[in-house]
Amino acid sequence: MQITADSKVKQATPPPVKTPDTMQQKVLLAVLGILAIAAVSLLVFKGEIQTFTKPKIVPSKVITNPAGYPAGTQIALYNQVPAAFPKNLWTGTGAPTHVDAVNNRDGTTQTTVVYATSEKIQAAMDAEVQNLIKNGWRITQNNLLQKAGFMTAVSGSGNLTVTFAPAAGSTQVTFQLAQSGK
Repeated sequence: MQITADSKVKQATPPPVKTPDTMQQKVLLAVLGILAIAAVSLLVFKGEIQTFTKPKIVPSKVITNPAGYPAGTQIALYNQVPAAFPKNLWTGTGAPTHVDAVNNRDGTTQTTVVYATSEKIQAAMDAEVQNLIKNGWRITQNNLLQKAGFMTAVSGSGNLTVTFAPAAGSTQVTFQLAQSGK
């Protein structure tokens, strides 16, 4: 309480309580809504949302009209697996040791991806057979030779040849995927 000169008792007024205005409330609700949608999306897509932001995979070198190939052929060399190559073919964890794509004038493409694995040839072949079947490929040949192996498979417009060969302390696994552009 305050006493004034004219001897009247005057009540002190409390400071005003600042409440957020409706615009601030709307902005806060919008931000919380966006965060909730982002959190749910990450749970639903299990991190696959990151694939939308990955940089485009481009060849490290392109050779046009290489000797020994028909006119109009391009060979693209890559440092990683190109986007058109199915990601579910390789059961191993290592990065490829060689990647190229031969694009022919008629629209066909043959992509070669080479990996190395510590598995023996038989074990690597068995794992790839199971993986290909699980991912919808139909195995048309599966041959284990004395020192190497190969298999062929088809799925949609893709024809796949996988070879297995001994390399220095490892097994080299080569995928050759031929796809029709039509």
